[in-house]
Amino acid sequence: MPIFGGLIASLFVGIAEFFAKWITRKVAVIGAGIAVMASITAALFLALSAVIAGIAVTFPMNPALATGIWILIPDNATACIAAMLGWDVTLHVYRLNVLNVQFAVYAP
Repeated sequence: MPIFGGLIASLFVGIAEFFAKWITRKVAVIGAGIAVMASITAALFLALSAVIAGIAVTFPMNPALATGIWILIPDNATACIAAMLGWDVTLHVYRLNVLNVQFAVYAP
């Protein structure tokens, strides 16, 4: 009878140990995913702020120039195009990193 009790106790301990490891691993992976997503989102916000600040610096502050800016190509067209391309690249990198984190979290 003590052998049977020891067998059942070790079985329950083994099952509890398995679930504890499995749950701990899942919680750690989800926590790491949340931390990575928070840092990627912060980087995206900072990149957006940098793009807006770059455009604001090159935008002409003269009211006459600001009124006639739509007639032809503006003086800051190069900066605007560079900002748009940079923003597209930043957004695609962000989306790629989000997909990588999702794959890492949902991978078996």
